[in-house]
Amino acid sequence: MGNKMKVLIGSHGYPSSEYPMNAIHEMVYAKALKKAGIDVAVGGLDMRSFRRKRRWGFEKRIVDDIPVYIMNIPLGAVDARFLSKTAALGLKKLLPRILREQGEPDIVHSHFSDTSYAYAKVLKGKYPLVVTEHSSLLNKENKEDIKKDLYDVSKYAFHHCDRLLIGSPFYQERIERIFNVKSEYIPILTPTSVFKKGQEKCPYFKIVSTGNLKESKGHRDSIKAFSRAFKGENARLLIYGEGEDRKALEGIIADEGLAEQVFLEGKTSLRKLAEDYLDADLFLLASYSETFGKAIVEAMKAGLPVLCTRNGGSEHFIKEFNGKLVPARDIDAITKELSWFKNHIGEFDKDRISGYIIDNYSEDEIIKKVIRVYDDLLEVQHGK
Repeated sequence: MGNKMKVLIGSHGYPSSEYPMNAIHEMVYAKALKKAGIDVAVGGLDMRSFRRKRRWGFEKRIVDDIPVYIMNIPLGAVDARFLSKTAALGLKKLLPRILREQGEPDIVHSHFSDTSYAYAKVLKGKYPLVVTEHSSLLNKENKEDIKKDLYDVSKYAFHHCDRLLIGSPFYQERIERIFNVKSEYIPILTPTSVFKKGQEKCPYFKIVSTGNLKESKGHRDSIKAFSRAFKGENARLLIYGEGEDRKALEGIIADEGLAEQVFLEGKTSLRKLAEDYLDADLFLLASYSETFGKAIVEAMKAGLPVLCTRNGGSEHFIKEFNGKLVPARDIDAITKELSWFKNHIGEFDKDRISGYIIDNYSEDEIIKKVIRVYDDLLEVQHGK
């Protein structure tokens, strides 16, 4: 492996054909680091319920030419302290095998506080530990709004890592204040190369929205606002995602008489989504709370202007030239701006919108910032 920097990624597992979104964030980082010339391995602690069919115990796979070591321990929704302590026991068995086959890492970069707790407990400072926090469960205004077990696990992880990375200024302020820690703002790595600017013109006003079908994503508000703005007009709303709120959304679509205008498209691939963006006019995000806003990065890379609620993590993307902000849960405000966009959509410059993402949030730019964090830590370590 020569003198390449070695990085071990701490993850929840790996994406599979059956569960393509599992640990997707961690694998995105692993692939980007490998592309940048880093020697990468993944050490995953998959604590999902036994209902998520998979092999229990130890598992090793090669995913996109990256060695992935997994300890599968079926627990599911249990107390976060018990889950994380059990994950640490699993890591004690997993780590020696990784080290034996891959050698010692220069850096360990773990994602999410439960996995990071396990790595902090087991490593005990042996290797520099970087933690990136993504979870919306910590995106709360006050400490009291976070479940006590999750707070305790997260606090331990954040106070026992060498560098904490947070994906948005809004989320960073909350994490630092609630957990009394210092952190560094680096946007969440979002693969955008598949998203291209479209020059095609759709025969109707086409709005696209993405996100899990759950109440907090605001899809109910999106559909009701769309109905007020465009019912019976030459406009359509396509919503990509799946979840427990599907039946409720189907009911709203039926009640509003929008069966020919609003479509729940289900889960899809990034490639299919990118194709749908080619002739879309507008991206709509009516979420109540976000830690970052990956969907906005993808849509803007395709040159789409964005109508977005004030949900915390996504607000910093919106500028005068690429979109508008409205209060969350305000159907009247969403309705008003949807109508405005239809009348002014030609005023937005797709090249400028896409260029903003390329210059500030491309994979290459973000991974350079992450590697600089690694370099700084290693410089400090070697200076000791």
